[in-house]
Amino acid sequence: MKRKAAADPGRVPGAQPGGDLREEIDMLRGLIQRVVSLAEGGRELEELLGILEKVGRASTRLATLLKTQQTLQNQDDLFDVLNQVIDEVLLEKRADLERKAEQKRL
Repeated sequence: MKRKAAADPGRVPGAQPGGDLREEIDMLRGLIQRVVSLAEGGRELEELLGILEKVGRASTRLATLLKTQQTLQNQDDLFDVLNQVIDEVLLEKRADLERKAEQKRL
């Protein structure tokens, strides 16, 4: 009998790497709807509320991580733009210096 490969423990089926908020919201809505269905089916409400509480905490942590990720991405984008501007300015200054040196030679 073959063993199944272990799933990535940090990966939720259907969740996209990189943090697609639409899918995260849909997943959370699905969990809430499932808990409501289980409650209507006779499961202990207190147990289900405990599960929802844990999901809520995890969602808050996920939101914080997504916000941090976005902030870091924005900083990286800003650094890229600044580096590009600095490179362009340096190229222009070098071209000016070369022109001035050429004019002095003539």
